Amino acid sequence: MTYIEDGKEPPIFDFDLAKEVMTEPVYENMIVAKTVMEDTVDDVKFLHTLPNQDLDSTVTSMIEKVYETYPIDIAKQKETFLAKVIENMQFNRFTNTNLQVGFTIDKDLNSYVPKPMLLYMYDETTTLFKFNTGTGTNTLTEYMPFGQDVKVLTDNFSLNFNAEISTLTGLVEQNTLFATYYFGYLSNLFNLKNRRTTVKTNLPVSLLTELRLNDRVIIRDKRYIIESMKSNLNTGDVDFVLINDFRPVISIGNVPSEPLIPSDVAQCLDVRILFPNGVVQADVTCSNPSVTITPSTLTSEGTIEVCIPDNPNTTTVLKTEDDLDYINTEDLDRVRTEEGTIELYTLVVTYTFSNGTQTSNQIFIQQQP
Repeated sequence: MTYIEDGKEPPIFDFDLAKEVMTEPVYENMIVAKTVMEDTVDDVKFLHTLPNQDLDSTVTSMIEKVYETYPIDIAKQKETFLAKVIENMQFNRFTNTNLQVGFTIDKDLNSYVPKPMLLYMYDETTTLFKFNTGTGTNTLTEYMPFGQDVKVLTDNFSLNFNAEISTLTGLVEQNTLFATYYFGYLSNLFNLKNRRTTVKTNLPVSLLTELRLNDRVIIRDKRYIIESMKSNLNTGDVDFVLINDFRPVISIGNVPSEPLIPSDVAQCLDVRILFPNGVVQADVTCSNPSVTITPSTLTSEGTIEVCIPDNPNTTTVLKTEDDLDYINTEDLDRVRTEEGTIELYTLVVTYTFSNGTQTSNQIFIQQQP
């Protein structure tokens, strides 16, 4: 990396000119690089590069240019930045197969060593391909795909920030980083009913020391999230800036949550149990004796295994009178009987807080007929 020589005037990187001659995605990434570089080293976070849009080398050169606009002593302090950049590998699935491969090839079609990458592991997938071990060739029929996709029960989740077509599934995946981690907060923030409220109060030290910025505050039956707070530990005085909270809360009683929808066969499901603030234990139960839960008690966030039996009320595929052929619709869908019903299992999660109080949440499993 090139730094300016000590004692010489640093060159000026013309961002206005760059905006005119560069495409919008490249310019936006350049501004991100500039913004990050102007921050302190301690505040530098992971920055995704986008090689699929040929921006990886571009962003790197942008950062180097920004380095050159700093005196050498400051540039050296920021030298560790490039080591913190992570990269999205390019993936492609072979036509008419389930085999997806990742590759690191630059714009000149030369291989290169990528920066650190984050990859999801997908479910075991059936396919057929040859694999050279160096001493011979093996024929494989199953493999574990790595990439931007992961399956959680029956839902796919993506490492992409926006809803994009997955190279593995061929579908536009909606469970993106934005949808999973940002949409709830931002949709609540821009709700037309939302207001910013300033509150001055006095809190006991026991409550003040336990309060977190991601806690929800209820004042006169209205729920808020904390935008900012200034507190005095000596007097207990607190100045809050609050925002109305219209997001879902733990389902109490019969308030439904998003159900899990497995198929009709007996199977074991991995169910994630998350802890609200202040919870020290969670107990999971089900009224159906045929359902097993392992473990049924958690003292920290984790995943439990819920095993359910076959759905006893499944549908039946209709056949012709000679029992040789299936009866199909005009769209070639097989005709089924209407007797089958959904088998509903309700998991009750009882949370115990550090002060001894309890609340419960319900997780619904709708097994298909």
